[in-house]
Amino acid sequence: MWLMLSDVNQLVISQGSGVLESHSLLSARSWMRGVCRNDSLLFMCKVKVSGKTETRKFRVRFSACGDSSGSDQCSACVNRLQQFFPVKTSVAISAANVNASQSVSHPNGEAAGVAGEQQSLEGEVTLGDVAQKLLSSERLPMAYMQHQVSPETLQQMLRMCLADPAFPAFVQSVETELQGIVNKL
Repeated sequence: MWLMLSDVNQLVISQGSGVLESHSLLSARSWMRGVCRNDSLLFMCKVKVSGKTETRKFRVRFSACGDSSGSDQCSACVNRLQQFFPVKTSVAISAANVNASQSVSHPNGEAAGVAGEQQSLEGEVTLGDVAQKLLSSERLPMAYMQHQVSPETLQQMLRMCLADPAFPAFVQSVETELQGIVNKL
């Protein structure tokens, strides 16, 4: 499994081609928090479900990599993520707040565990599954129908895209790539 922070500030936790968690951190300060203790980082995300706000939780537990302990790996991750959202440290994390863990590897080889609710299409979700649902007229689960971009930012982004003469070609390229992913299934 992998925990990655992309160049476009997207936090992705994946296993193989399945995505366990994926969050844009552009406006994460308003909806995401973290609590760190030793080698564990608990993420808390506000999501709207049926008109009311709920909190989803998942935990990443780091293990040693090379000369670095799990706590060192966790601390390095916290230092990077604190630029996007608040992370409290040295606060006890109750095991009752987190479900059983799965292990996760980071791009640089470190390992961690992820637990918590996982909204999925059916079982494990692959990128192909998501692409296929996007290309069909089927309704996606709630977890895939939400975003954390403010209405003002979304409106600005859309206006910029529509003003770009290359945008229609980009949309066509995205659809072609989605078809390619679906066809590889």
